[in-house]
Amino acid sequence: MTAINGRQDRAGLSRALLVYGSGFLQGIVLVSFPASGVVLTQTYGLSDQQYGTLFVFQLIAALSGAVVAALYADRTTLQRWLQAAILTALLAECCLAAVASIDERAAFAVAAAGISFLGVSFGIGAAPLNSLPKLLFPAQPHSAVVALHTLLGLGLACGPLLLGAFIMAGQWSGFPLLLAVVGMVLLAGSLAIRLPGASQTPAPGGVGHLMRQPLFWLYVVAAILYAFAEGTFANWASIYVDDVRDLGAVAGALSLSIFWAAMVTGRLLVSALLVWVSPWRIWPLLPLIIAAAFPALARIETIAEAYAAYAVAGLACSAFFPLSMTLASERFAQGIAQVSSLMIAALMCGVGLGSYVIGLLRQQFGLERLFDLSVIYPLAALVIVLVIASLQRQSR
Repeated sequence: MTAINGRQDRAGLSRALLVYGSGFLQGIVLVSFPASGVVLTQTYGLSDQQYGTLFVFQLIAALSGAVVAALYADRTTLQRWLQAAILTALLAECCLAAVASIDERAAFAVAAAGISFLGVSFGIGAAPLNSLPKLLFPAQPHSAVVALHTLLGLGLACGPLLLGAFIMAGQWSGFPLLLAVVGMVLLAGSLAIRLPGASQTPAPGGVGHLMRQPLFWLYVVAAILYAFAEGTFANWASIYVDDVRDLGAVAGALSLSIFWAAMVTGRLLVSALLVWVSPWRIWPLLPLIIAAAFPALARIETIAEAYAAYAVAGLACSAFFPLSMTLASERFAQGIAQVSSLMIAALMCGVGLGSYVIGLLRQQFGLERLFDLSVIYPLAALVIVLVIASLQRQSR
């Protein structure tokens, strides 16, 4: 009996390491392209517009992956979806590493292919990464999912720091190559380890029924508006701090790490607050703080001010999307897999479009002016949140 229990414990640990390790890897992979922004533009010849356009490719790929996952969530197992997410993340990093060894004229095309793989990985990874933790730890499902998102956030925070170390060593391409190797290890593990769960339960009426619900579209719009802000903060951080404010590449990478670390910290703080405070009290406050962070960021002069501004921005952004996802899932509980995939699509839509617009308009307006104008996003999101809250009160 002891031997059986020991094998079960080892099997459980292996499953947890695979799932949570995949979440951590996805966080680092997600930040690998924006963290490499200065390298791609200053060393490998991408223009600001080309760099911004990369996130349109990410947007299209993530939307495609999320929609496919929503439509076919019940056709195969969660393990297969996870394997596909790991494989495409691995391919994304191979493409990013290849930029260092090809002609400058081809760099944009290869980077676009890489960020497209990244988008697909994020789009199709939403269902397994949000569902498998609950199956691994059925007695504590909410804590299991929070832990997954915390590790994903840690990956986002650690990625720029790890990249900075490679840049200082003069070996930038070693960063994506290392991630590709980790992806290979996880992919091999996903082929050897059996994960729980057959397939997703399809929502009654399918995705079409969900998309005919006006309230669901309000959640989607709120997520897109929020994501405009997140994409503006995150995807232009290293370029803004290093190139515009001339505070150095290390300060740019660290500012981005501080942004993601603050997001992780904020999520943990909000998770604790939710024990005593309704999410409906916290959710509307976050867009106001985001709106205050933009003008503060536009006026930084020193490295300390940059770190402080990105810390505030990260804390403000921390829980808005997780709360949006949770509240939408509670409202449309019969289609959680579909809700997860479509909300992820909304997030990527906002991040991609927001980053592209900044790249398109930077030369005309300057990043500082664009940051000032970006307060429109969180304030519009606040209006949507208040409308959703009002409609839900009426329905109750």
